[in-house]
Amino acid sequence: MKYRRKPIAPEVVDAFQMTKARSSSCAEWPGWLCRLKREGNFRIGEFAFSIGQDVSLRGYGDFDDWILRDVDGKVSICECNVFEAMYEPMEEVVEISEEAWDKLFADLELICKRKKIARDQEDKP
Repeated sequence: MKYRRKPIAPEVVDAFQMTKARSSSCAEWPGWLCRLKREGNFRIGEFAFSIGQDVSLRGYGDFDDWILRDVDGKVSICECNVFEAMYEPMEEVVEISEEAWDKLFADLELICKRKKIARDQEDKP
């Protein structure tokens, strides 16, 4: 009997590709990675970088590898070729609060009323 792998649910991760050029300054780094460095859990050497101590997964990566953080906050390192085969970019999702929706609909309602009044006035002889 033959088997095929079941499709897995898409996993959303924060990802950052650590390059040699990016390693000298955390200006481009995401906040969570800067925090790891400040806490001493992320170190950069001349040829590679490492994650360790209090982080849930310890490991070493080469420059151009990706550093991933999953929805539970677990940090891991993924080789560049593996990352490119398994992940694709996704658009940022913007969450809008209920208050913002209410304001938006109120503004739209006001605009519609003003347009109706303007049309009504144009129609009058």
